[in-house]
Amino acid sequence: MNVVVTGASGLLGWDVADAFEERGHKVTRFMGRKDIDLLDTKATCQAIRSACPDLVVHAAGYRDLDDLELHPRDGFKTNVLGTWNVIQGCRETSSKLIYISSDTVFDGARKTGGYNEFDTTCPVNAYGRTKVAAEKTIESLWGRSFIVRTALLFGYKGHRGNNFLFNVLDQLRTGNRISASIDQICCPSYTADLAHALVDLGESDWFGTYHISNSGSASRYEVSCAVAELSGLDAGLIVPAESDSTKVARRAKRTVFDSLVWPATFGYELPNWHDALRRCMESCGELEEGKR
Repeated sequence: MNVVVTGASGLLGWDVADAFEERGHKVTRFMGRKDIDLLDTKATCQAIRSACPDLVVHAAGYRDLDDLELHPRDGFKTNVLGTWNVIQGCRETSSKLIYISSDTVFDGARKTGGYNEFDTTCPVNAYGRTKVAAEKTIESLWGRSFIVRTALLFGYKGHRGNNFLFNVLDQLRTGNRISASIDQICCPSYTADLAHALVDLGESDWFGTYHISNSGSASRYEVSCAVAELSGLDAGLIVPAESDSTKVARRAKRTVFDSLVWPATFGYELPNWHDALRRCMESCGELEEGKR
């Protein structure tokens, strides 16, 4: 199968491209705007046509929640118009599409339990609204699509500067205090585990919406403390904070998944995020020697 991955230089995109190659598929990596200008319809279609894909994994996007809140038009152009353009390329080549969405499509306040794939979306910030708009665009234009909602990605590939794991490690090593939210609860997701699930998905024709994340739930504070514990660094430097006190964009408070479709269709769940974090840190050499 020929596979195109947009955003292949990013945290998830890199692992996705690697996972498809490991399974024996040919992968074209669109690393950034020099490879594909997602705001240009004709250029996007031409780039996709040139790769002759059977599947496009659209992992590129504008993800800075606070900056997007201040510049919503730019966010909608990248996340919605860009997706519209990718859809046109998929339609021209009859390619399947995997779109990476987010738990931010939910407000985190209307359910005491977890969110399943059939719950009504209700985002609280501009970023979430772009993801809902992109999802609706896909649903209206291209039936050969998978919409995958995930949450709080961690991994070690892509750009180090905006990597959650390395940001925590770098701050702890320099002795800086870290403010981490205690009121945003979700299902953390290891990009390598998610990527292998996406390969299973892309090899199928079970089109629709999926919630895919590692099992278990946690706050940013809990995940940050786990990083400190596994690396042997000082968790005392991590300060619990309320998210809305330090952010421009509102944050949904509890967006835990209760996935119905993924386990019913594929017969397995991703491992617990604690196990995933340990494997991630071991793979990138950040696990404390005595914990290996």
